[in-house]
Amino acid sequence: MVIVELGPRCNNRCVFCAQAWERDATAPVVALPEDLRGERVGIVGGEPTIQPELVSIVAAVRARGAAEVIVQTNGRRLSYGRYVGELLGAGVTGFDVSLQGSTGPMHDYHTRVQGSFGQTARGIRNARGAGVRVVVSTVVTRSNYRHLAEVVEVARALGAGMVRLRAVKRVGAGHDAWARLMPRPELARPSVRMAVQAGQRLGVPVVALAQGGEPIVDWVGGPEAETGEQGPRGVELTRARPARGEDRTGGARTGEALRDILPGLFGEEGG
Repeated sequence: MVIVELGPRCNNRCVFCAQAWERDATAPVVALPEDLRGERVGIVGGEPTIQPELVSIVAAVRARGAAEVIVQTNGRRLSYGRYVGELLGAGVTGFDVSLQGSTGPMHDYHTRVQGSFGQTARGIRNARGAGVRVVVSTVVTRSNYRHLAEVVEVARALGAGMVRLRAVKRVGAGHDAWARLMPRPELARPSVRMAVQAGQRLGVPVVALAQGGEPIVDWVGGPEAETGEQGPRGVELTRARPARGEDRTGGARTGEALRDILPGLFGEEGG
């Protein structure tokens, strides 16, 4: 895959951000290869969607012959349906969306932006509603590892086709807060396995990756076989031990009951 980097600027302030030390750096001048025929191109940040030139960059990449264009994003700006349409019109073929929890308090704790969970969830639904494939990426931390199966269930209910579980990178904010971010493997292993099993049940491949992209062998006992992407339409969302500040009064929920978890998600889209 050819990677196009748009710089470290981001509208989240994630507790594990590998680019936290570079957050104020000047965005690089993007120089695209002239010939991208048949290539898969990944566009990454920071957060690519806050860059005003993203749509034109996508169009330029496709004009150079790229077969696929994947945007790695926190998904917040995808909550605006019109913007999703602009990206698809320029040639985006998929999104890799960061989802750091199964509830608002859990996700927003990691992003340090209140309300980001609702925007990201709506963004995934908007992208899937437009027919684009979405992969969800989750960084496994001491604050969310008990809830990984729930993250998979929420991702599937929103329409994601795959979930990637990633280890914290020991750089940037991940370096500064390593002790409170990185769970002990022997404690996280059962939760990672439960997430993989949830994915198998729902028809969503769940892949656990270490820093270099290798499988987290000591967490899941070896690479897991990928399954198909089709699963049941009704998805039960169960709750494990709650994150701090999380409301547990709702109990078990179904995919159709996401409106209870995300008020307004099923209303009119943003502009």
